[in-house]
Amino acid sequence: MAVMLVSLHWVYLLFILLIIAFMIMRRDTAIVCIAGIFILGLLATLSLYQAVSGLFFSFIYAMKELLGTILIISIIAAMARALTVNGINETMIAPFARLIRTPALAYWLIGILMMIISLFFWPSPAVALVGALLLPVAVRIGLPPVGAAAAMNLFGHGIALSGDYIIQGAPKLTADAAGIPVGDVLQASIPLVLVMGVVTTCSSFWLLRRDMRTGKLRPEALSAGAADSDGSESASSSGATGDAQLSRDAASAGAAGDGQLSRDAASAGAAGGGQLAGGTGTIRGVRRSPDAASAGATGGGQPAGGTGNAQLSRDTGAVGGVRACGEAVGAHGSGGGLSRTATGAGQSLGRGTRIFFAVLIPLLFMADVAVMFALNLQGGDATALVGGTALIIMLIITLTTNRQGSLEQATRYLVEGFQFGFKIFGPVIPIAAFFYLGDSAFDTIFGKVLPAGSHGLVNDLGLALAHTVPVNEAVGAMTLTAVGAITGLDGSGFSGISLTGSIATMFAAAIGSGTATLTALGQVAAIWVGGGTLVPWALIPAAAICGVDPFELARRNLKPVVLGLGVTTIVAMFLV
Repeated sequence: MAVMLVSLHWVYLLFILLIIAFMIMRRDTAIVCIAGIFILGLLATLSLYQAVSGLFFSFIYAMKELLGTILIISIIAAMARALTVNGINETMIAPFARLIRTPALAYWLIGILMMIISLFFWPSPAVALVGALLLPVAVRIGLPPVGAAAAMNLFGHGIALSGDYIIQGAPKLTADAAGIPVGDVLQASIPLVLVMGVVTTCSSFWLLRRDMRTGKLRPEALSAGAADSDGSESASSSGATGDAQLSRDAASAGAAGDGQLSRDAASAGAAGGGQLAGGTGTIRGVRRSPDAASAGATGGGQPAGGTGNAQLSRDTGAVGGVRACGEAVGAHGSGGGLSRTATGAGQSLGRGTRIFFAVLIPLLFMADVAVMFALNLQGGDATALVGGTALIIMLIITLTTNRQGSLEQATRYLVEGFQFGFKIFGPVIPIAAFFYLGDSAFDTIFGKVLPAGSHGLVNDLGLALAHTVPVNEAVGAMTLTAVGAITGLDGSGFSGISLTGSIATMFAAAIGSGTATLTALGQVAAIWVGGGTLVPWALIPAAAICGVDPFELARRNLKPVVLGLGVTTIVAMFLV
């Protein structure tokens, strides 16, 4: 049956093309999306006041759809902050440091541990934790810091974040834009995430070992970024947990001092005079500490070749100041550089209590996963279970560590968590609001003004495309990979993935199947490119922790990620 396209369809398509163009230019797309909503409302209602009201109602619609995701991320952030302040995260990871015996084992152990932590807490705290505690040991036994940074990127920002199977923030955005259940995207993404993960991590490891054998990478020469930090590296490498110069309190003191590598400056090509311009600089003087990382600070040194303060703020190169899916080094601090005492946490935990929580918390989350499988919980139900567990953990820790001021401290953690959550989704809401108009949101906000028999703007465009241009599985898969990669060029894995859901629906309608697979493919491509594995300014957190140049790290990741995207796209062609 022929699809009748009206001006609304063409305007919607025009703004999709404009959004893609702005993303290619690495510019913010929020204003473009807002303009698109307004013009669509004006054409649909022929009323100025209804078009203006439609802007607000579209935001409300997007907020309703995304509220669960915002809440889970905020609560996870609050819990992670409580763990960091009280040293529980260090206790959880310390035993793994003793297992590192060879460079190969260090690469895989750092990567797998990073992936597991990122699945439950997102990569922000995982980068700080793994880098601070395991990097000194890995460097001591011969793993180049750039190899450790690559492992953290590929396993955490790549595998864990592109699937996002526990928190489900990414599949929620793409599934809503595609108009399908979250569970369908999760299921369809499993083979794609596996293929992408295996290809990228194995090829990266092979390239790393080759360069170490040929002498291109020499571990003893590559720890310069760490060695410059007042000898903290040498002191740290003597112990498996990196006790020397890695204390959270010392790091928080450095948070307001020198050597704070600015993501604002980095996105402009120069980190406070640290010669990041042109990709030739090296981030040095990085004091690896959990709070230095989670506060967005690297106290104790200056960028190579620079004398100014370079502040690793959260506001670089991302849509609306959020990038790499909120992957600022300071993801879990509201002001940065908060130590145990600065946050008013009260008494610190004893060793026995820390060990108790370090064992209890993983058991509770493993119990959540078991319940999800046993009761087949997906989407909002699974998210609610994880969120409730995280909230209870945060409250128990707060009550245990600060009996006198526990009520106030719990509120502070929640406030910090909500600041983080809305910091991430602030720029996402207007973009999501526009793409929701491609489906049922249009009728909800502006009324039933589309032609009779219409299935929504996106579906109508997809059917029209099928009648005009021969679209097959190969064309659809390659297009979604390209679109996903384009949305990640701004360095924010989440900002544009709603676009991949809408375009996946369009091509699936033309092909006749494969909506979930194409949606998952676009999601994987967007997050692997923009979530912190390829775009240099999205790599600064891991690069700063490991004391390497983000441009060098981007070059190191380029071949494995491009190879992985190619293989994953071919696999998706057979799954559509």
